[in-house]
Amino acid sequence: MFSLNKVLQILKKELNQTFRNPRLVVLLFLPPIIQLVVFGYAVNFDVKNIKTAIVDYDRTTASRDFIAHIESNKYFKTVKHLANSDDIKREIDSSAISCAIVISRGFMKNIESGKTALVQAVHDGIDSNNAITVTNYLNMISYKYLRQIQVSKIQKINEKLKTAGRSPIKINAVTVEPRAWFNQSLESKDFFVPGIIGNILMLITVMLTSMAIVREKEIGTIEQLLVTPIRPIEIIIGKTLPFMLIGIVQAAIIVVAAVLWFEIPVRGSFALLLCGVVIYLLSNLGIGIFISTISQTQQQAMLVTTFFMLPAFTLSGFVFPIVNMPEIVQYLTLLIPLRYFLIIVRGVFLKGVGMEVLYPQYAAMAFISFAILAFSVMRFRRTID
Repeated sequence: MFSLNKVLQILKKELNQTFRNPRLVVLLFLPPIIQLVVFGYAVNFDVKNIKTAIVDYDRTTASRDFIAHIESNKYFKTVKHLANSDDIKREIDSSAISCAIVISRGFMKNIESGKTALVQAVHDGIDSNNAITVTNYLNMISYKYLRQIQVSKIQKINEKLKTAGRSPIKINAVTVEPRAWFNQSLESKDFFVPGIIGNILMLITVMLTSMAIVREKEIGTIEQLLVTPIRPIEIIIGKTLPFMLIGIVQAAIIVVAAVLWFEIPVRGSFALLLCGVVIYLLSNLGIGIFISTISQTQQQAMLVTTFFMLPAFTLSGFVFPIVNMPEIVQYLTLLIPLRYFLIIVRGVFLKGVGMEVLYPQYAAMAFISFAILAFSVMRFRRTID
């Protein structure tokens, strides 16, 4: 018969062993702090203050005005004015600049005559995403600059037409007014910090669960437990429940830090978020139990955990959009619980959506979690036998 008292005794023993082990205590508190600092402050996809060099072959009022438009925004920071374009390669090779803007001769003359004025942009293409972003910024600045010139020309023409008593020219235009929902400031921390919950819970619960069970193998106490009246299922629950509780506490700490320190609102239900955390933790506990069955030492358990976490982190959509991955890889991501948890936690944090929207993610994550847990428990029992 299942005994709750026996489970509680194992739970108490496991908590005492965990907090008496300095290495495990470090694993409990150091990774969350490091990840919060790194992803909250250091990891930033916003492209600003791009080190830029200017090569102005035209040297006219129009070219200087165009340069002023570039320098007046937060995206570009002019660090050099080069005499000719032959120096660009040397500057990019030395990482002194990331972008060079070359204004061709006849820039002002072509604008005044209605012809195409050429501006060349040379990028450091090592980081292709930054190069694409910089190109989009330049296109936007060029559009606004040309729009301003066109409006100025038409205003002058209309003044002459008005003096002559003729009808003015009407300007037809389409204005796009962007609205960013759920993250109005478009800050990277609002995207990354909620997702840190999933990464930290995976790191802590998988590693601690596997190492705790393997530790019993190393010191031989697993055999001592087996000769007691304690049933295998009670051993499993008693040894994994502490890390479930630790995971819930850590998730709560990260949520509080996200709200109070990083000022990221939780627009959805805390109960819904807690439900997602519990289901997600079940999958991590199952993975930890499975790793313990194929590892003989704590070092092996740590290495296997690291080997598992890297692809799970990469393919989860935490940083890289899943839709940009090859189709076969997108199908593989369907097996990763972290993929579903990230959608849930970001939906609850930023969008404030409820179960009516997130139920497919909950259903998929629950199915995978219980399947992993059931398989791992059966394998663990066979290992004990």
